[in-house]
Amino acid sequence: ITFLFYGGIRIRFRNEVLLQNSGGNKRYFCLSMQCRSFHQNSIKLKSIPMPIYYNDEYQVDLPSRYSRFPMGKYRYVRRRLQKLILPKYASFHRSPLATFEELQLAHDPDYIHRYFNGQFTPLEIQQSGFPWSLQQVNRARSSVGGSLAAVRSVLTQNARVAVHVAGGTHHAMYDSPSGFCIFNDLAVCAAFAAKKSMKVLIVDCDVHPGDGTSHIIRQSRDFWGIKSVFNNVYTFSIHCEDNVFGISPVSDLDIALKADTRDEEYLSELSTALYRIWNEYRPNLVLFQAGVDISESDRLGKLSITKEGLTKRNQLVLDYFLALRSESDSKRNEGPQTPIQLVVVMGGGYPKDITESSVEYQNMVNLHVDVYLQAAERHALAISRFGPAPALS
Repeated sequence: ITFLFYGGIRIRFRNEVLLQNSGGNKRYFCLSMQCRSFHQNSIKLKSIPMPIYYNDEYQVDLPSRYSRFPMGKYRYVRRRLQKLILPKYASFHRSPLATFEELQLAHDPDYIHRYFNGQFTPLEIQQSGFPWSLQQVNRARSSVGGSLAAVRSVLTQNARVAVHVAGGTHHAMYDSPSGFCIFNDLAVCAAFAAKKSMKVLIVDCDVHPGDGTSHIIRQSRDFWGIKSVFNNVYTFSIHCEDNVFGISPVSDLDIALKADTRDEEYLSELSTALYRIWNEYRPNLVLFQAGVDISESDRLGKLSITKEGLTKRNQLVLDYFLALRSESDSKRNEGPQTPIQLVVVMGGGYPKDITESSVEYQNMVNLHVDVYLQAAERHALAISRFGPAPALS
């Protein structure tokens, strides 16, 4: 169950209402089954909102031949979040545009220049999945800029989680686009944070592999050796082996699952991987690519993860790194004992019916919304349990 709905009943989260519906008619939501026990605690939440960045003002009206990409989902997700989450618990910010210098942290300067100036070749336009336009340039820049802003928020403010209602553009290579990705926000953010001496972990849970991210980082290590900024970055991708197209990923840890993998196996593999990574590498910043295209209802994904499985995946990652694991977890003492700063980005989600008013489209939107609602809940709980996050840089 992603969240519980109680019509006409006021549900409180540690003596504070976290969510409301848009009508303001005293209907409230509880995000997870665990909330029930939280209500019994009388500690009052400190009001530290989770920063939410969004870039849907740069939405591009695509020609019909590009309609398979659900451009409208960003707007729907942002609006739904603004209606559901009380302002006390989330602050909404427009995503800034990434600068040329910021993009250079992970991309070839000539590549950036050619894209900015409309000099992509026909092949590059085809690889990108989008027609070129100035509005599309701004959209690509904001996809990185919002993720960078989220990273800055957890490094310099007191939030333990910050999110971007966009991003997760993990297919973009150092000097070429791929799969609806022009610039790689995960690689740029990782480089930015690593230059500030952070130990960064990328947890990529999209159904497609983080091929661009892993190759950008691997190429930098191979070229620069011990001088590579990416030596302070660990890449992890869990994906479907049948969703690997073209170049294979070269992450520090790749888990390629069989088609039609179901909830139990997926969650077991993910949980085992998180403990393994923690034992090998102790990050102090996690970038979570929370693609929902692992859903059994996704048009492009080939896994069979239910809505309940997606909810458990989100909670598994959030609770693991925010040190909110259940006391009944036999490995509870083997993971982080205090919260690790977390940034959540959107990733993929592709409805079978691309019509925005369709049930399939809106269900896909709701899967994305659930990710951010869970992040808001777990952020509030982490603040309540551990207090405000320290500024890390």
